Amino acid sequence: MREEINRIEEDETEKNLRELCIKVKRCCRKHDYITGEKMVMNAMGQYPDAAQPHNLYGVLLEKTGQHTAAMRHFRAALALNPSYRPANYNLEQYGQLRVTGRRCQYGDEWAIY
Repeated sequence: MREEINRIEEDETEKNLRELCIKVKRCCRKHDYITGEKMVMNAMGQYPDAAQPHNLYGVLLEKTGQHTAAMRHFRAALALNPSYRPANYNLEQYGQLRVTGRRCQYGDEWAIY
C-alpha cells in the first residue's frame, strides 16, 4: 500500500515538473523571464531534490546574460541527478567558448510520454 502511494506521488511530481518545463519554455518565448523565474523559484522550494528547476533557472539566467550563474545551476541540476540529460546538454552547450547556435534544453524534450 505504501509503495503504491509513493509511486502515485512520484508520478504526480514528474507530471508537475514536466508541466513546469513547458510553462517556463513559453515564458522564455514571450521574453517573460520574471514570471518564469517566479515559477522556478516556487518549484525549487516545492521540489528541493529535483534537477529540473535548477536546469530551468540556468536557462533563464543564460537568456538574461548571466552566464556564470547559469553554469552554477546547470551543475547543481547534475549534482542532484547526474543522469539528467537536459542539464548535461546545456552545460556542454553553454560551457563552450563558442556557442554553436543550437538551442537550449528545457527538459520537456526528454520526457517520456
